[in-house]
Amino acid sequence: MHEWKEFGGYLRDCRSQAGLTIDQVASSVGLSSSLVGKVERGERVCQRVTARALEDLYRTDGALMDRWTRTQARSNDPTWSRQATQCEPKASDIKQFHAMLLPGVLQTAAYARATFRDGRPGEDMESVIAARCRRLETLSATLSFVVPEHVLRTRVGGGEVMSEELGHILKLIESERIVLQVLPSETPTLAGLAGHFRLFTFKDRLPMAYAEHVSGGVLIDEPSEVHRLGRLWAALTAFAYDPSRSTEMVEEAEHGYRMAQEQL
Repeated sequence: MHEWKEFGGYLRDCRSQAGLTIDQVASSVGLSSSLVGKVERGERVCQRVTARALEDLYRTDGALMDRWTRTQARSNDPTWSRQATQCEPKASDIKQFHAMLLPGVLQTAAYARATFRDGRPGEDMESVIAARCRRLETLSATLSFVVPEHVLRTRVGGGEVMSEELGHILKLIESERIVLQVLPSETPTLAGLAGHFRLFTFKDRLPMAYAEHVSGGVLIDEPSEVHRLGRLWAALTAFAYDPSRSTEMVEEAEHGYRMAQEQL
């Protein structure tokens, strides 16, 4: 809850600058004085509707809502995931394998929304989705990805969402922003069963890795483990289709989804 304590302190400063008491704020936004106090102390999460009401009350010209959006994204982004995300802008080279989905940094808002709807139903994930879609803009690294063939065929969010998602990836490939290889379904190796992982190369420090599992993930800096995942990456890229054939497969899949939608 430390993110919300920081946000609560910000709200307290805004109220002080506005010259208002907790009772006056509570009356203005339709909450109890007790609840306003808990929000300011970070004991309760500030809901979006409350943040919008406070934005109007304190007249912060969008600053309060911007702060709320960033706080919401941080609170929904677990520490283990945040550690990996913080490594990305500092890396000169990032290699990533994901066994079940297209990697988050490549996802459109609609694709990401569909994955969160299925995995975390009922939660307000819009701020997390917005942050995910901005991640690519913060990266200067060379980006390489390997995804299993079945990921292209898995209808996440439906045909329209998949057509848009694969079209987005094709634009990134065509602009040479990323290199993507597709792992054939009949690959004669168990390497791909290792789960999801990322390899980070830096100009000023030793390489690191990040490995995900069902309930979280771990940032790895032990050289032997990073080297092991490097060998695993080499095996995956060796068995995967080359980038040219992989691009053709993405095009074929996108065309299939698009044609199916046009026939509806």
